[in-house]
Amino acid sequence: VFTDDGSGLPAEQHEQALAPLVSLDRSEQRTGLGLAIARRVAEIHDGELWLTAGEPSGLAVHVTLPSRL
Repeated sequence: VFTDDGSGLPAEQHEQALAPLVSLDRSEQRTGLGLAIARRVAEIHDGELWLTAGEPSGLAVHVTLPSRL
């Protein structure tokens, strides 16, 4: 789990935040690929990546990858 202490995102925007080239901050003229690439890498390795609310604020990025032992 990776977390930040920013303003976070409403739960209904979590899936949209994982889409490539989407900016949820209308005050910024930037788009992102980071979370979309990370999610795709996890999926290629039969894992998952998802977002939840951070505690007490911010965003938490969860990543699971299968054990190859």
